[in-house]
Amino acid sequence: MLKNEKELALASKRILGKHKYGYKKPKVFLPETIDKLILLVYTILERWLLNTKMHLGDEKMDGRDLKSEEFVRLEAELMIQFRTSAKPYEKSIAISYLVLQLKKNRITLDIERSVRELCSVIENQRIREFAYEMLNGVEKSTIERLYHFEEETLINYILQSEDKTWDKGQDILTPRCICQLATKILDIQKEDQVVDNCLGLGEFVAEASLKQPDAYYYGVEINSYTASIAEIRLSLRKGNFCVVTGNALEENFPGKKFNKGFSNYPFGMRIRTVSEGISLMERISKTCPELSKGTSADWIFNYRLCEMLAFGGRGIAIMSLGGLWNTIDKPIREVFADRRKIEAIIKLPARLLPITSIPVAMVVLGDNNDSIRMIDASREFVEGRRQNVMSEENITRIIESYTKDSKISRGVPIQEIAKNEFNFDPTRYLEKIKEVKNGVPFKSVIKSITRGAPYTASDLDGMSSAMPTGYQYMMLANIKNGLIDQDLPYLKEIPPKYIKYCVRRGNLLLSKNGYPFKVAVAEFSDEKIVLANGNLYVIELDTEKIDPYYLKAYLESDQGIAQLKRITVGATIPNIGVAQLNTILIPLLPLQEQKQIAVRCQAVLDEIQLYRRKIEKAENILKSLFSTGEEDD
Repeated sequence: MLKNEKELALASKRILGKHKYGYKKPKVFLPETIDKLILLVYTILERWLLNTKMHLGDEKMDGRDLKSEEFVRLEAELMIQFRTSAKPYEKSIAISYLVLQLKKNRITLDIERSVRELCSVIENQRIREFAYEMLNGVEKSTIERLYHFEEETLINYILQSEDKTWDKGQDILTPRCICQLATKILDIQKEDQVVDNCLGLGEFVAEASLKQPDAYYYGVEINSYTASIAEIRLSLRKGNFCVVTGNALEENFPGKKFNKGFSNYPFGMRIRTVSEGISLMERISKTCPELSKGTSADWIFNYRLCEMLAFGGRGIAIMSLGGLWNTIDKPIREVFADRRKIEAIIKLPARLLPITSIPVAMVVLGDNNDSIRMIDASREFVEGRRQNVMSEENITRIIESYTKDSKISRGVPIQEIAKNEFNFDPTRYLEKIKEVKNGVPFKSVIKSITRGAPYTASDLDGMSSAMPTGYQYMMLANIKNGLIDQDLPYLKEIPPKYIKYCVRRGNLLLSKNGYPFKVAVAEFSDEKIVLANGNLYVIELDTEKIDPYYLKAYLESDQGIAQLKRITVGATIPNIGVAQLNTILIPLLPLQEQKQIAVRCQAVLDEIQLYRRKIEKAENILKSLFSTGEEDD
C-alpha cells in the first residue's frame, strides 16, 4: 500500500519512464481505462513535483499561478489527446481557445453540434479558420471534457504555452528574459508604432504590451499556423495588435515606418536560401557588391529592419554570434558601421534559447552612432538544468552598463572598430591587456605564417606507414606540456602539394583552435621532414630579430595569453585568424636579453622532458605488475 503522493509518484516511474524534469509523459494512445490511470498518476506526480519545486514552469505572469493543479490536469488531458497526432501543439491551442470562447459567450455545449458550428462563435476570421482546420476530425467528447475547466486555466495555458514540455515548434520561441531586456532598451512610449518582424508566437509583443498597452503593435510571421497562434495569444492581452502572414524580408506594410522594432529571425540561413525573388537583395547588392551567396542572412534581416524604422527609431535584433566576427560577413558589417546604424552590441549568455546552447547577440540598431556600445553580458545569467535565464538583477546590470563604461561595457569609436577589421565581438574591446613595453606587431618579427595541410582522414590513411621512413606527420595532440612528441607517426611519402605545409627546424608551432593555447618550437633534424595538420600554424621567424624560445615563453605568459584570447573568436569552435594574429604586440628586447630568457625556457622544458620519461617508466612498471610472461607449451 502506497502511503502518500510521493511514493505513488515514485512508483509510477515504471509506467511513465524518465522525463526532463524527472519523468516522461506517455507517447502512445492507450485504452481509455489506462489513459485515465496515466492521467491520474501524472497529475499526482506533477503536483508533487510542483510542491517540491522540481518543476521549472512555476513562473508567474500577471499575478497568476500558472501551474495550478487544474492547469496540470488540463495540460495532461491535452497531451493524452494530441501527443501522437499531427500538429499536437497547434491543436491544443485551438481547442483551448474554442472552449474559452464558448464559456465566455455562455454557450451551452451541445455535443451533437459540428465543429464548424462551434467555431462560428469566434469573431476573428483568421483564428476561426485556423481553429476549424485544427479541430476538424476531433472527437466531440474531447471538447466536452475540456469544457469543465475554468476560464482562467484555459487563458493561462494559452498565454504560457511556451513553457509546455511536449512537442512544438521550438524554433519560434523567444525567452521572456530576452523580451524583458529588449523592452527596457527600446523604452516604448504611448502611441509608438512597434513592429516585430519575425513574430513567432508573439512573446516580444506580449511582453511589450504589458509595459505599454497604449502603443500600436504589428507582427509579421511567415508560417500561417504560427501567426494564428500568436494572434490567439495576443487577443487575450490588452493592446492594439495587427498580425500579418508574410516574408519578413518583403514589404508587408507598404509605406509605413515604425518608431521601434524587434526581430528574432531564424539562425543559420544563407543569402542563397532567402534571396530568390526578393527585391531587398537588389538594394543591398548596390550598397555592398562584395556579398556572396554564402554570406549569412543575419545582416540581411538587420538591413530590412533598419529600412522599416523611421529616422530616429530604434530596433533590436537577435542574431548568431558568428555574424559579429566571421570573415564572410565583414563587407556588410562595414556598411552598417560606415552608415552609423549600430547603437550597441550585447553578447548574451549561452543556453538562453531552447534551440541552441551557443551564445547569441542582441544588436541595437539606430541612427548617427559614431561609436558602438560594446557589452559583454555572457556571464549575466542564472544557471538552469536545461536552459539558462537572465534574472531581474542580471537585466538591471546590463541596463546600467548601457550608458556608462564598466567591467562589461565600453563605448568603442567606429575608427577603432575599423582598425580591428570590423570585428563586432564585444570581447575584443573589453579584454584588459597590460601595456606592452617596446611592443612591435607580431608580423614584424616573422617571415611567414602557414596553416598546416588540409588533408582528409582518407588522405592520411593512404599516406600512413607502419614502418619507419624519412617522413612523419604531427597533429595538435602531439604537443604536450610545450613539447613535441618524439615518436611521431610515419608516412610513406609526402605528396608534392603538401610540401609547403612541412615543419622545419626552428619553426614556431601555434594551435589554431584557441584556448588552451599550445606553443612549441620544432627541434627536428634537418633531414627529417614533418607534415603539420590544419589545426596548427607553422611560423617561420626572423631569427635576426627574435629568438624562438623567447617568443614561446612570451606567448605562454599571462600577458601573451591575454593577447591571444583577445583575438580568439567563435563560440562552438574558437579559433585564431592570421590577420588578427599579425596584430598582437610582442615586447622586442635586445637579442642578448632574449637569449637569457630563452635559455631559462629551454632549461624548464628539459626538466619537463625528464619528468615525462620518469612518468612513462612508472606507467610501464604498473602495466607489468600482473604480466605472466610467455607460458610453457
